[in-house]
Amino acid sequence: MKYRKHVRDAVKTGGDTLGPQLGRAAIRLDFPIVRIAKLTGATRATIYSWFYGNHVSNAYRSAATRLTTILNEAPTAAAAWSQACQAFSIPPTSLTKNSSESPTPNS
Repeated sequence: MKYRKHVRDAVKTGGDTLGPQLGRAAIRLDFPIVRIAKLTGATRATIYSWFYGNHVSNAYRSAATRLTTILNEAPTAAAAWSQACQAFSIPPTSLTKNSSESPTPNS
């Protein structure tokens, strides 16, 4: 799912703090916000606030920093997801409940 224009624009002008850096990396790969939430433990609303330049609290700073590095180094969203799942010890099929990315029962 593509990020909306207002999110992309806000991230471009969000400065060089951790949140906008994470946002730019996620947008570059079209890496879903729901996966960022799963990996960091933060809510989607919190992550969007980071993208807009709000402070990433110490509780999430380490995870957000690691994920930003992974996203910046990965060539594709799929590669980033695979690498992040390894780094965060999460099964690659693990997604948040009720996600639009949830596998269908017969897939």
